[in-house]
Amino acid sequence: MHGLMRVRIDPGRAGQGKWGAWLGAGFLAAFGMAFGGFGLFAAWQVHRQEPEEWLPLGIGLVFGAVGAGLVALAVFGLRSLDRQKAERALRPDEPWLWRTEWASGRIPGAGRGGLVALWLFAAVWSGISAPAVFGVPGQVARGEAEPLAYLAFLFPLVGLGLALFAAHRTLHWRKFGRSELELKTLPGVVGGSFRAVLHAGPDLAGADTLRVVLECARRVTSGSGNSRSTHETILWQRERRVPRTAPSVAQRVAVPIEFTLPWGSPQSDPDPSDDCVVWRLRARAEVAGVDYADDFEVPVFVTPESRQEVTGDEEALPELLVAAQGGRPLPESKVRVRPWGAGGREFTFGMLRHPGMAATVVFFTLCFGGMTALVQAKDAPLLFPIVFGAVTLLLAWFSIVVSVGRSVVRVQPGQIEVRRGPLGIGRTRVLAASEVAEIVVERGMQHGRTLYHDIKIQRRTGRAILAGRSVRDRREAEALARAIAERLARA
Repeated sequence: MHGLMRVRIDPGRAGQGKWGAWLGAGFLAAFGMAFGGFGLFAAWQVHRQEPEEWLPLGIGLVFGAVGAGLVALAVFGLRSLDRQKAERALRPDEPWLWRTEWASGRIPGAGRGGLVALWLFAAVWSGISAPAVFGVPGQVARGEAEPLAYLAFLFPLVGLGLALFAAHRTLHWRKFGRSELELKTLPGVVGGSFRAVLHAGPDLAGADTLRVVLECARRVTSGSGNSRSTHETILWQRERRVPRTAPSVAQRVAVPIEFTLPWGSPQSDPDPSDDCVVWRLRARAEVAGVDYADDFEVPVFVTPESRQEVTGDEEALPELLVAAQGGRPLPESKVRVRPWGAGGREFTFGMLRHPGMAATVVFFTLCFGGMTALVQAKDAPLLFPIVFGAVTLLLAWFSIVVSVGRSVVRVQPGQIEVRRGPLGIGRTRVLAASEVAEIVVERGMQHGRTLYHDIKIQRRTGRAILAGRSVRDRREAEALARAIAERLARA
């Protein structure tokens, strides 16, 4: 067993938060009743005074439905807590059986549950912002509207965007139906394997490949009230591309999935909290019309089958196409590889390889630039334009890096050169093979739920040189690093 121990979590842990859970559920139920009751009462009062106006009554009914939903959520939450407490008492050493969906071995996708919450949120937002649609135009017509009053239209526009997004997710559900992840390993084994089968509707068979990402994230929630926020840090992430699978007799697509989980990875936290570890499998595929996308939270733990010698390196690296005509390391890769010099290769990490990330950074750059101009125009204290201006300059430089940053690595037996900068214009560094200690892959930036990786040249003097930035697939980054190292070592 290599000295491994089974997982032991004190079953009394749930009881310690009993009163807190009851208090939270009671607060949620009270808020739901107050929210729905006030909405219905206010709408009824308006309708009594103006019987021909039915819109306020409709908005009140929406508020009442949302309030009833919050009460139901509180009741079902307490029942789920009681079931988990019973499971803990029966299986204190098997936390992967504490949750009903984990214990069943068939985990439903997050799409449908999130869809209901999304429609509710869109309805509440639209109901709250509805007065702006009907009140501001009247003020404008009477000449009573302030210039800032027009900003009120942003709120119904956001509500419209939420409704459109909810409609898109509804079309997704109608097209692909209920997705389920059937666990073949219960749980996934740290220092072992994770195996499962994804079941979805027959339309998924129209995809050429299914992109599957298994990731471990630390989820931290901080603050309170309106300032409460949640941030996730990706601790481990791997990606697979699974070929197209034909529908079965039952008109469902079954896609087998397998990953190797390295020893030392964090375990899942069976109890959601303000600081917990979550393992999640994300599946994506491009098909005609609405694309497929769903998420599944999966159990991963140390078990008697765990092995310390399993590092994850057992998985074969993807074949790197470095033939005479050049090629791409992986399908969908944006790193160009082609012959160069006498038996050498040129690796080009081009511009705009990640347009979503670039658009996000440019957006925040423009926002901070506008805030800088605003605080300066309002004669704010000097500290404010200095701080906002400094952040704007930093974001502007980062926008250049992720938008038009370009890196070219040319390697041949015995020598490597790197040129990196905006538009590829920058200093060229040339190193002999004797100056290079190793080519390493390190954790790079994180954008949303995607973790990127950087390739660095570690010099014997101790200082590293960045060769390629922001490679999404770690296996691709490892394959590129190995290809560079092997070509360099042919002196």
